[in-house]
Amino acid sequence: MHLRKPAADKDFSISVAGFLHSKLLAMRTFYREDESMMNEVPNAGKLAEGTDYQIIRLILKPGEAQVLHRNQRRVLFYVINGKGVLQVDGRNFQLGMGDGAEVMTYEQRAWKNIGDEDLELLVFKFL
Repeated sequence: MHLRKPAADKDFSISVAGFLHSKLLAMRTFYREDESMMNEVPNAGKLAEGTDYQIIRLILKPGEAQVLHRNQRRVLFYVINGKGVLQVDGRNFQLGMGDGAEVMTYEQRAWKNIGDEDLELLVFKFL
């Protein structure tokens, strides 16, 4: 697992996160994992897909957590807003807005929102 912390220029990190956040909120149609469409901002929704990648927006409410799971692909996470703990193979990493992490194939992972606001993530899956 590799952590990507924000750049030394905190204003740059905040402006990038704000830009991504505003673009995501402007979108009205998202896709579920089963390919069905949703009209409201989902808990998790597919934003884009190519032959070798998927980009997913994931939202966890305060106190909400994922079930520990493994993927058959490498995944990059980018925290748009909030703060959470990413558990990877038994190790915990606290991440906040502007932070990123790379989780390798078959590493067991789960997110938990430890903040008072929604934890919003961009998830980049490499197929």
